[in-house]
Amino acid sequence: MTSVSQALEKIPSSCGHVVLNTDGSVVLSGGELANDEKVARTVYSMVMDAHQLTKQASRSKTFNRLSIVYSGFSLLVTVANQKVYIVKVRTIA
Repeated sequence: MTSVSQALEKIPSSCGHVVLNTDGSVVLSGGELANDEKVARTVYSMVMDAHQLTKQASRSKTFNRLSIVYSGFSLLVTVANQKVYIVKVRTIA
């Protein structure tokens, strides 16, 4: 997973990341999100809610991405390859 961590760190303005298994367990983390279990649990819950909403609305479409935008930073979430990738990026206020 070192190559995954290196790839996530190369995202412009990234300052932290967490990768979760589909059960919500942390696979790896780094930067400002290193060992941040609270963010991991909260975002995982949001991903599961979004997945359920998408599933109820349309059987042909699947949930892939979620952006959580705050003043000063965003959490960009992608679901792919049986993993949940969360990247914290700084934004211009």
